[in-house]
Formats: sequence, C-alpha cells, structure tokens
Amino acid sequence: VASPKLGKWVNTQRQQLKKGILSEERIGKLESIGFKWGFNSQERRSQMFDDEQWQTVFQRLLKYKKEYGDANIPRSFNDGDTPHLGIWVFHQRRQYNTFSKTSGSQGSLTQERIDKLNKIGFVWDLGRQDDYDAAWMAKFEDMKSFKKKY
Repeated sequence: VASPKLGKWVNTQRQQLKKGILSEERIGKLESIGFKWGFNSQERRSQMFDDEQWQTVFQRLLKYKKEYGDANIPRSFNDGDTPHLGIWVFHQRRQYNTFSKTSGSQGSLTQERIDKLNKIGFVWDLGRQDDYDAAWMAKFEDMKSFKKKY
C-alpha cells in the first residue's frame, strides 16, 4: 500500500503538468516507469510548452519586473493574475540548466526564449535547487518502488 504522501506527490506531478510547469526531464522520468497521467499525455505535453502560453506568462513576468524592479520572483508568488508565475520562473531556470547540459538538445527552453529572458536581465542561478531536486528524486524512487510492487 502506497503512503498518503506518495499519493499527494503523484497528484502534484499531475497538477504541475496540467499547469505547464513540470520539466521535460521529469516528464520523461515518470513516463519511463509507466506513470499514468490520467489523460492523453502526448496531447498534454504538446500543449504545455506552447509558444502562446509561454508568451502570456512572459508578458506577466515583464509586468512584474516593471513593478518590482527584477525578475527574482519567489516560487510561492501569487498575485491572483498568474498564480503560478513564481513556479514558471523556477522552471525556466531548471530548463536552462537542462539546455546548457545538453547543448540545447532537449527541454522546452529554446535559444529564442533564453535570449528573451537574457534581454530583460533574467538571473539564471539563484541557488537552492539542490534541496528541491533531492526531495523530488526521493519521491520518484518511492514511485518506482511502488510501480514494481503493484
């Protein structure tokens, strides 16, 4: 029997995918173990990094920068307008790391998007990702074990 915490984590992954904020790397890892999204995952994946959606959130980032002077949005930021803006910014940084490590060969962050973010003075490395990554990997390993048992 899976722990309630694992169930909550699974739900969080599904919600992040629906919001378009789950990284391609994590989607791939989950799909590699047969993770079920509960909807047509290929269709959802093609929609989640759609240019129009990205541009919409980028415009909100510009508004934030004009208002606050930088784009260093806390992950928990919620203004009611774009409630996941802080998470989106966090994932742009994560995708940038993927892009950098793979010479641009994977992830949803294109060179064009990187250039747009650079143009507004976007800061790519704010630190603190290691703890988040470690916690995610621990739950991913729990999910793998669960899938093997059931």
